Amino acid sequence: MQRQELEKLGWTTRGLSYLENRLQSCQDEARKQACYRSVLVFASPLFQEMWQRELQGLTEGRAQALLKGVMHLCLMPRDLSGICEETAFLLKRFWPDCPPHSPFWQSFSRVVQVAFARDLLASKEGNQLLKRQVHQFRYLLSAYQALSCSGPVEFQGLAQLSYRVYPGSGWPVSQRSGPVSDF
Repeated sequence: MQRQELEKLGWTTRGLSYLENRLQSCQDEARKQACYRSVLVFASPLFQEMWQRELQGLTEGRAQALLKGVMHLCLMPRDLSGICEETAFLLKRFWPDCPPHSPFWQSFSRVVQVAFARDLLASKEGNQLLKRQVHQFRYLLSAYQALSCSGPVEFQGLAQLSYRVYPGSGWPVSQRSGPVSDF
C-alpha cells in the first residue's frame, strides 16, 4: 500500500510519519516489509503505536475516520451473519495477541466515545453504515477477547459464542457452524 491508501484507512501525518521512521530503522528489506504488513493487522503492536499518535487532539470527525479505517481494514460487513466461518475469517484480520487488559482497548473505546459523543449510535442521524458496523464490531471484539483468554481458536467454542451473541436467530449451534470436522 502506498501512503494515499493508508490515508484512506484514516491514518494522518502523525501516524504515517511514525510508520515512515520505523520503516527507515529496519535494517533489511524483508524486515521492512514485515513491519509494513503488520500495520495492516488490527491491534498489532505497530498498529497500536500509530493509533496512539492519532489520539492527540482527537475530534469527532477524526475519530469517525479512524473507525471507518478499522472497519475497512477488518473487512467488516454491514451485518454479521453469526456463522462461525465468517467470524473466524474476520478474526484473522486481528493481531493474535492483544489481551483484554491491554491499554489499547481503552483507547479504542475512547475513539468510539468521541466519534459518537453528539450523535449516539442509536440515533437515526449521521453515518448509519458506520454506526451499524461499530455496533456489530463489538460482537466481534467479544469473540476475539473470549478466544484470547482461552488460547488457540477452538471452533466449537466459537460456534457456541456465536449462538450466544445471536440468540434471536433461532438457529441451533449445529446449524450455524456445521460439524466441527468440517474445519
